[in-house]
Amino acid sequence: MPALRAALAIMARSPLHAPRTIKTRLAPIVPRVEDRQALYGAFLQDTVRTARSLDQVALYIGFAPPGGGEGFSGLGVPADRLLPQRGEDLGARQRHLLEDLFRRGHDEVAILGSDLPSLPASHLRDGLDRLRRHPAQAVIGPAEDGGYYLLGLSRSVTSPDSVESPPVVPDLFTGVRWSTAHALDDTLARAERAGLEVHRLGTWYDVDEPAHLARLCRELDGAGRAAAPATHAALVRLGLLAV
Repeated sequence: MPALRAALAIMARSPLHAPRTIKTRLAPIVPRVEDRQALYGAFLQDTVRTARSLDQVALYIGFAPPGGGEGFSGLGVPADRLLPQRGEDLGARQRHLLEDLFRRGHDEVAILGSDLPSLPASHLRDGLDRLRRHPAQAVIGPAEDGGYYLLGLSRSVTSPDSVESPPVVPDLFTGVRWSTAHALDDTLARAERAGLEVHRLGTWYDVDEPAHLARLCRELDGAGRAAAPATHAALVRLGLLAV
């Protein structure tokens, strides 16, 4: 059994793999491939920094694509906590990652996106505390675009629920319209079909579009830089924020 009951896994892609495909929707503001690559790396650094601020939580990186485990050495995450994402679509990758972490012996597991540089640690703490106090529930962090930034489950909702048998998480993923404004509602409908009560965390936003980046710049301007120092520094280098 692991020393830590709770686990948090950030789903990320290697900043070094196929850089031309990284953050392409930000190209109107950040046109150079190398700059978008560096900015994404800063997002990931700050997301990891926030996750590492939680006490008694094992931090993992669930990386994609398979074989793309490079580019994470500077994050302070041990090599044995870098797990490849497996599956043909986002739902399958999430399901496998949850099951992999339960298989490692964790009792509360949450998976998190990597484009959340200014996400408050209180959102993560709330989710894991909720799973500990109410293990028969799921937790979900709604995103403003209609998706979600976090999904968490306790071992007690897996089946078969035994140490000897591989854990199988409830099917919250079939038929979900990924990358649309319907993903959250579809997931909540799947949870209802599975008889699973879901606790909603505070709403937050992924930094995917130019409007999101502009909002982030406003948040990090001045005293707000402490919320995401690596991203603030990257934005200053790109000339999008003043020193």
